[in-house]
Amino acid sequence: MLTSEQKAAIEQRRLKAIQLRLVREQDQLTPPPAPPPAPPPQVPLANTKKRSRTTQHIENEVCESDSSDSSDSLDSCSDSYNSSNKTKNKKNQNQNKLVTRAFALSHYLIPSSSLEVLPVMSSKPNPTNSSFKPMKLYSRSLVRARSYKRWGGRKELKAERNRRELGSFDRKRKEAEAAMR
Repeated sequence: MLTSEQKAAIEQRRLKAIQLRLVREQDQLTPPPAPPPAPPPQVPLANTKKRSRTTQHIENEVCESDSSDSSDSLDSCSDSYNSSNKTKNKKNQNQNKLVTRAFALSHYLIPSSSLEVLPVMSSKPNPTNSSFKPMKLYSRSLVRARSYKRWGGRKELKAERNRRELGSFDRKRKEAEAAMR
């Protein structure tokens, strides 16, 4: 059995709940205030981002060291670093991206000693385990330029990547055949 004091407390809470419910309903019925108008988007007139001295030095070194008889390597070099060309905006946006050490080694097929020469653009906490060393991130354009210099251009890099994939496939096929015997 409830005492009269308990009944009074229950009644007070019930009335308070009813009042809160009415306030919430009124808040839902009134429209929220209109957000302030957004400022018009600013369109950059030119790419004014400056590169660091180290980055420029490496880019110039790669461009100067390309052989003059290979027009592909010269074209890729001039295209890669021509940031003022508006028609290649998407390509330039792609160059500012960062890549991990593992991706640079596997995709661009350069040895780790070549990565040690390149500047580390950023480092992030290791996603595998926070107690591991931070993950080093390199500029995609610098890694690509170093790879093109090593392999002689884009076509040669693709040919080497295909050769390695086919070699891996052949090794796995031979292992499977040997296991079946």
